Order: sequence, then C-alpha cells, then structure tokens
Amino acid sequence: MKKTAFSKSGFYIIPEVLNKEQVEELRNAVQQFIETNQTKNYGIRRLLELIPEVRTLMASPPIRTIVESILGREAFPVRGIFFNKNPKANWGVPWHQDLTIAVGDQAEPGAARSHSDSRFCSLVS
Repeated sequence: MKKTAFSKSGFYIIPEVLNKEQVEELRNAVQQFIETNQTKNYGIRRLLELIPEVRTLMASPPIRTIVESILGREAFPVRGIFFNKNPKANWGVPWHQDLTIAVGDQAEPGAARSHSDSRFCSLVS
C-alpha cells in the first residue's frame, strides 16, 4: 500500500514514525548547529554532512524499513536540505515536487556503486 500511494502521489504520510524524544533530539541538533555556526536560521544545505544526528536517523531501522519498502534496499539519501519557513524568513514558492537531484555522475540502476559516494544514484519516476 505504501509503494502504491507513493507512486500515485509522490509522497506518503506515515504518522508517528519518530517519537517525541527523537524529534526533540533532531530539533536540538539543528538549533545547536545554527547557533554554533552563526547560520541563518531559515536554511541549511548539506544537512547530511553537517549534522550527524540526521545521518544517524536516515540509517536507523525504522526509517530504513520504510525506505526499503517503497524504494528497495539499494536506496540511500544523497542530499539533505533544511528549510525553516517562518514569518521573519519566508519566500513565495508554490507547491512543487522536485524531480531532479544534483549528482556528479549518473549510474544506471544496478551498476556497482558505493552508498557512501553521493555522486551515484538512480532516479525513481
């Protein structure tokens, strides 16, 4: 059902995947990064590289179970961007779905590649 809903709509909402403590840990990690790096609080690029708690969450069994059930075992994150749209930092962007990702090289599905090498990925359409 998840895969069908995802294929039809391009997204799937799964309630309560994270508990309150996990959400708070992520919030704290992002807030600490913003404060420590004097980053503007409306966005962080390279989230997977810069905030270890995000990488840890992406590799956790609950998240991997969901990802693998929809995209397969070969799926892995290649990019993470944080947006904090708030009244002080907001910009008009109509609803859209990103259909492309930035990679260094393209690899055919099933080609040998390392999950730690973000230059390689296969797109799901």
